[in-house]
Amino acid sequence: MALRDFINRVKQGVEDVATLDVITSRGKVEIARTEAGEVDFDALFQSIQSQMTVGEHSTIRVLAATRMQFDKDTLNFIADDLTEEDKEILRTTHWPGVQSAIVGRENIIKLGVGVLDAIIPG
Repeated sequence: MALRDFINRVKQGVEDVATLDVITSRGKVEIARTEAGEVDFDALFQSIQSQMTVGEHSTIRVLAATRMQFDKDTLNFIADDLTEEDKEILRTTHWPGVQSAIVGRENIIKLGVGVLDAIIPG
């Protein structure tokens, strides 16, 4: 791999690590299946990301969205009129997902620093 390719990959990785997004939604989703009858998760998630609906009978309600910048500036959106069940979903999935993503990003940064320390002597 050329140095320029390596630098571009590092830049892309830094951009990916710089912003953390977690969206928790709830609703009815029609799932796309492959010819083999398996769930096509790539198609499902692409459709959710692009339109927040999947199929004409699907409805998706965003319960919470969190965006955290590299410097820890954070924006949280929480829907109005959450039911007790919605609140439990947030407690058991959204907030642990945010925490897990934070830890994952911190570990990626530590790994990157370790690689750079090994490549570039102090």
